[in-house]
Amino acid sequence: MPSPCIGDCRAVGGICLGCGRTLGEIGRWSAMDEAQQRTLIEELKGERSSARCERCGEPLYCAVSAGEGIDGCWCNQTRPLPMAPDATRCLCRRCHALAQQQAGR
Repeated sequence: MPSPCIGDCRAVGGICLGCGRTLGEIGRWSAMDEAQQRTLIEELKGERSSARCERCGEPLYCAVSAGEGIDGCWCNQTRPLPMAPDATRCLCRRCHALAQQQAGR
């Protein structure tokens, strides 16, 4: 399966601003089987989701909101961001990367 890389590779805080994958996901891509690659692509496109982004409202996949542990969540592979005091939900990959960029990471 072709990589979801779009050739706009700028990693900020452990996540690529171009494709939205974590650096760990990028590094493991060639070792993933086709089903794992397809699942990741569905998550990147918002086709597989478990929540909506706190900022933009787009669908996102959060392992925690899907009933899995934090170890299985993509955000656990990025630099931690402080939660806004009024935050009630997670950020999508794009908003998370932009927040990392705004935080100067």
